[in-house]
Amino acid sequence: MPNSSPPKVLYCPEETCYYKAIHKQKCCHCEGFTDWEYHNRSLGELSIKLNPKNYSFGEVINRGPDENLYKLRFNGRLLTFVPEKICDFRELVIVELRNNLIRDIGNISCFNTLDTLVLSGNYIREIKAHTFKYNRNLRILDLSYNMLATMSSDFLPPMALSFLILHHNYFRSYDVSNLGIMMNRPFCLIDISYNILTEETITNKQNLTFEETGPAGQGSINFQHNWISTFPGFVLEVFSFKKCQEASRLWDYKVDLRNNPIQCDCKLVPIMEMVQPLLSFADHIFHVYLNISCFYPPYLKGISIYSIIKTGNWEHMTCPLTLKDDCPRGCECKFKLSVNRVNFLSAEKIVFVNCTAAGLYKLPHKIPKGDKYYLFLSKNTISDISPRYYFRFTKILNLSENRLYKIDSTSVELMLKIEKIILTNNMGLVKIPENVKLLNPCRVKFPNVHFVCTCKNIWIKDWLMKSHSSNTGKKACNIDNFFCKTKTKVIRLVEFNADRLFCDREYDIYARDVLITSITLILSSIVALWTLSYFRFEIVILLRKRYFTCTYRSMSRRRHEYDVFISFDEQRVDIRKWVMKELIPMLQKEDYSFYVPTISLPIGEIRTEEIERVVLKCQNYIVVLSDEYFGEGTIWNFF
Repeated sequence: MPNSSPPKVLYCPEETCYYKAIHKQKCCHCEGFTDWEYHNRSLGELSIKLNPKNYSFGEVINRGPDENLYKLRFNGRLLTFVPEKICDFRELVIVELRNNLIRDIGNISCFNTLDTLVLSGNYIREIKAHTFKYNRNLRILDLSYNMLATMSSDFLPPMALSFLILHHNYFRSYDVSNLGIMMNRPFCLIDISYNILTEETITNKQNLTFEETGPAGQGSINFQHNWISTFPGFVLEVFSFKKCQEASRLWDYKVDLRNNPIQCDCKLVPIMEMVQPLLSFADHIFHVYLNISCFYPPYLKGISIYSIIKTGNWEHMTCPLTLKDDCPRGCECKFKLSVNRVNFLSAEKIVFVNCTAAGLYKLPHKIPKGDKYYLFLSKNTISDISPRYYFRFTKILNLSENRLYKIDSTSVELMLKIEKIILTNNMGLVKIPENVKLLNPCRVKFPNVHFVCTCKNIWIKDWLMKSHSSNTGKKACNIDNFFCKTKTKVIRLVEFNADRLFCDREYDIYARDVLITSITLILSSIVALWTLSYFRFEIVILLRKRYFTCTYRSMSRRRHEYDVFISFDEQRVDIRKWVMKELIPMLQKEDYSFYVPTISLPIGEIRTEEIERVVLKCQNYIVVLSDEYFGEGTIWNFF
């Protein structure tokens, strides 16, 4: 939108605006005097004489002396149209036609000097796109208490317009694109209160954006008493803000959303986290702009957003998730946002999945998308902890009161970043994988685990004792939850003495493994040497036989193209079947090359010539005899 300055000249009341240095420009613009007010010039008073037979028509009359400028006031009558002859008085600066029966504004483009137009309390249903195109000096436009339901996005407000009053109409949708000229220069008030607008029906079809430079609007935009439920998302989306720095330009305006059914949920958290650090030095600003009361949820109804920010009590402000968002059936899912203070779009999504007593017998395969997870899966019948992709992003995992008996070792590798794992009241858990020692034992709450006292389980005691601190007297975590069974009794793991079982410690185990490996290699070498010595002649014979066989075959293949030529009566189905399924596979298994005319003869070759050539290059011949073999037409009759 172009950054245009209004053509009208206003006289600034210095005594009023002198102390408002920061907003002096707005003060001068909204409280300034027109030329006739500043110079105390009197305005000629016009009136309308209605036709008694038809109140649709009236005659504009001048009841006083001729003046340079005029005003027309005709309120509370039965006027249904703006009189056409009103254009005879082109010097009109004020027109008030309140509480009449006017349905159409008509053509008023003839008034270049018009400053104020008040048509409140009529029956106007539509404003055409170019109704005020030529009213360049129109500063105040009051269309309140009419029957307006929509306004075209092509509607061009007058260049000098500072007050646009549209409250108490029937607007169900509104496009803010037509406010671009006003909002990118100083203006005073845009009042769209007491309508039926929602965040979905307020649009920005022409992508109105705020000018990077130039004077800010510094005006008030009143959206009170509508049906807007989201904040600040409504403002950010409508005005195409992406970053907090851009949204800060809204402080040049006063966007009033009070008395709307504001939903105080997770979408409010980013603005709260952004604003809270700024309260210490800009408290008075935020107290004004965020004095918006919540309507939902019920426990926050009537509490202002400013109060919630100041107390920092927004832990329970969440948004629901459904089956469409991959929430497991029978579970309650919700999320909240934690803001990135540079860019709203990168806010962290924290997902809570509550599947307590949801009838699950295994871990959900899919849960709603998020950046962090808090999973509550207690009071189900889950039997094992299988690997799940979301373990990498989980902060709390509660699997208490299930039927766990197994923990997959792969799952443990995915759970290294979980801050708290609760496994209490799972009496079937008797074995845990050894890589559990990769976890901090104080981050896991185990049930009472019973196992047999063996050397294989001594690592559990060593792992748990790592959390014991002799300096602070801190007790080892979970040390009272592990028990082992001896032949005579059950003892606490802390009482288990590995020396009684002659168990090796880690350094002994390494030495033992090295010793066993060395002894195995030495024994294997001795056995191999004895075998070579005892069977040395047999080994030599086998090697020579294999060598001469391979050498002979290799030399033979240098002289011959095929090892064997196979000839048989191709008309006999039984013989052909035996050759294909028995003889040929046997030759292939022994690595012999062969030539069978039925399958080896190239397409397009003359059969007799090709067979004659191949027979000369075969080392051996296999002939399968039959009664019909020596009849006419067999290959041997050609030689």
